[in-house]
Amino acid sequence: MKPVKMFLALGSILFVFSACNATAQLSEKPDWVKLRGFKDDLTMEVPSENLYDKDGDHYLFFAQGQGMWVYMTVLTTNLKALLDGRTLESPADPGCARITPANNPGWVCTSSKQGFLMNITLATSHALYMITIAAESPETKDLRRVLASFKVEDQKVFGVPTPSVSNALSEVVFNSLKSTPDCLDAIGRPQEQIKVVSDSGNDSESAPDSIKYSRPLVILRQPGAVSTRRAMQTLTKSIVKLRVVFEANGQISQITILHAAEPDLTANAIDAAKNIKFLPAKIDNNPVTVSRIFNYRFNIRPWPARWPNWQSQLPK
Repeated sequence: MKPVKMFLALGSILFVFSACNATAQLSEKPDWVKLRGFKDDLTMEVPSENLYDKDGDHYLFFAQGQGMWVYMTVLTTNLKALLDGRTLESPADPGCARITPANNPGWVCTSSKQGFLMNITLATSHALYMITIAAESPETKDLRRVLASFKVEDQKVFGVPTPSVSNALSEVVFNSLKSTPDCLDAIGRPQEQIKVVSDSGNDSESAPDSIKYSRPLVILRQPGAVSTRRAMQTLTKSIVKLRVVFEANGQISQITILHAAEPDLTANAIDAAKNIKFLPAKIDNNPVTVSRIFNYRFNIRPWPARWPNWQSQLPK
């Protein structure tokens, strides 16, 4: 997969949101901070009550305002260098537009089918940012505040008027954030026994789109499913589709196989799903049980029957 296409694929992996029924008001209290990215390549104002997790070179950030959420996944790797002067290819969705300035290639895609949803994929010289912003409506004041403050290399990206806020904001560098206790508890919580069943005839999720959450399901960590040598020798492409039940108590109770692949690949996908770490969705601030569907794709090139003699290719 080319780096350009990989950006666009990664941007939709982890984001699980629904509309919120909270009242939209501009927060005048000192509960917002100015968040700075790596080497000040990105700045934005966000609510200070947030969740944060770090796993190697992968960062996850979640902040919740009034009727609005910001969900950010960051890879601290210089993938931009791989573009070699090219810009990201345009997504097929007509609701997507280029991000400026042009020397920071990226795309923003918006949707208003359920409230307001915006996906931003941005490659800078220091990191790859994949940001989802969800809100009750485009007029949610906390949403407008985030968009008005969003800057790339000190240049505004969205033409939203900056609201008047009386309180001076403290500045926080992204990689100096500390994970909140509930985030750490969720990551360290041991997983109980999980029931695995098959049901190829029902691929719906438990929660209809009309349900409004005070907090969406937050996926903190989602391990990838590894392939097998046998699969690489025989398959070129495969998919495993699973429905995972996320309980209100923070446990995964059941995994349903909706579409299976080669047995070893299916088993690996199930193992990956069992190790998802999450914070339960909430309705009226009470944890609730929901289910979500995950697709584990294995895009495989067959291994050669006989490996080339790589040692012969080394300089003498």
